[in-house]
Amino acid sequence: MRDQIENMYKSQYANWFKWLTGWDNYPFNEFKFNVVGWAVQERNLIQGSTDGFEVYTEFRDDQGFPTCDPGCSRHEHPDGNYSGCAAGFDQHFHQYFFIDSSWGNFDMGAASGFGVDISLYGWKTTGSKLGDWPILLHEMGHTFGFPDYVTDGTKNHTLCDILWTPPSAPNDFVMMPGDSGAHVPQVTEFEGWMLRHWWSRFSRVRRWQNDNTSFPLLPTCKWE
Repeated sequence: MRDQIENMYKSQYANWFKWLTGWDNYPFNEFKFNVVGWAVQERNLIQGSTDGFEVYTEFRDDQGFPTCDPGCSRHEHPDGNYSGCAAGFDQHFHQYFFIDSSWGNFDMGAASGFGVDISLYGWKTTGSKLGDWPILLHEMGHTFGFPDYVTDGTKNHTLCDILWTPPSAPNDFVMMPGDSGAHVPQVTEFEGWMLRHWWSRFSRVRRWQNDNTSFPLLPTCKWE
């Protein structure tokens, strides 16, 4: 099952990152990631070889669920100081993937830059049975900062309205929630270009590349 979960996670991120290959000096030709640890209630739940990764049983999150060593978390240590990571720098992690029973009988999830939390029910009934898992693909979009595009279908809302969607958006796309979770199994061309814009802008904000490219100012929206 570990291999199945890992392969699903990798394939869904690859569906996003394939849009960046060859685009605007993006430096990678393929998406790669390493699983550096598993967190479980009891060590004997991990079957097979444990070479190459840590098994954590001693750490708990705020809800009492097993978690990996916070000292190794990029989210907890954005300064890059992993001196508190007992397993060493090479075992630090940028994101977690939590398959969570507390969602109940819903194929749903939540995500931000530091990781993805998704339902155990969804994994058992959908994710473990399909080549692509739409809700996971959707939640991964949130890790790039993309919002849920909730719409009434009219496309006549202003940019700062919560019901606004881009005029060029298709009727269905990954970041539009539906059917108790996203239901589109592949990143659309529309979202591929969203990700390309994200890279072009973000790489210059972070000064990973410097040139005369300019972007319009972001809108100032007042939320109540």
